[in-house]
Parts: sequence; structure tokens; C-alpha cells
Amino acid sequence: MWGEYKEWRKNQGRSVPTLNQKTGEVVYMVHYPPLTVESFIVWSVNEKGWGVGSMDNYIENKDNLYKDFGGIVTHMRREAKQDRFDGAAVGQFKEGLISRLDGYKDSSEVEVKTEPRIFNID
Repeated sequence: MWGEYKEWRKNQGRSVPTLNQKTGEVVYMVHYPPLTVESFIVWSVNEKGWGVGSMDNYIENKDNLYKDFGGIVTHMRREAKQDRFDGAAVGQFKEGLISRLDGYKDSSEVEVKTEPRIFNID
């Protein structure tokens, strides 16, 4: 079913107007939305008629009833995350948004030392 969803998602491109800097013309470029587990759930409910609750149970393994599918769900999450990362790397998706969604962060440590200043007032 994940494969069907990916094929469906590939056909969900959106035309986005973009200004051509050289000619000044507006051209429409097709942008494809990233794969996400959330959009997979929406697709399975809308297109396949699955109940929202049953999909949530399957994905989240509620009550440990779907433990045999854990590997499949892990693969789905990894593939979706890789799709978003690849899209951000080539400028298809906004880097900051994908970084926040997937828990990537660029951080640096700043060490601040405060020392008391002594002024001599004579």
C-alpha cells in the first residue's frame, strides 16, 4: 500500500508561479509535495476507505497489536524522512521547515565568561 501511496503522491504536483529574472515573465513550475506518514494516513482514509482510528493503531502500534508491522512502519518513516531531506538539499523544500520537522538542527555553543570589573576611583 505504501508503494501505491508513493505513486499517487508523485501525481500531486502543484504549479507554482515563479518570476524568470532574465525575461521578467512568470513561469509555472511544478512542485511535488514530500512523502509523510501523515499524508499516507490521509490518503489511506480518503482513497482506500480505511478508518482513521485503524490507521492510527497500525502506525502507532497501539496496544501492541501490530508489532509484526513495526519494520514496515520504520521503513516508511525512514523513506519519508529521506525524501524530505533530499528535497531540501536540492532546494525543492524549504530547508528550515524540513530541519524542524525532522529534528535536524545547526547549533553552536557560545561560552560567556563574566568577570567582575574593578574600577579604581581615587
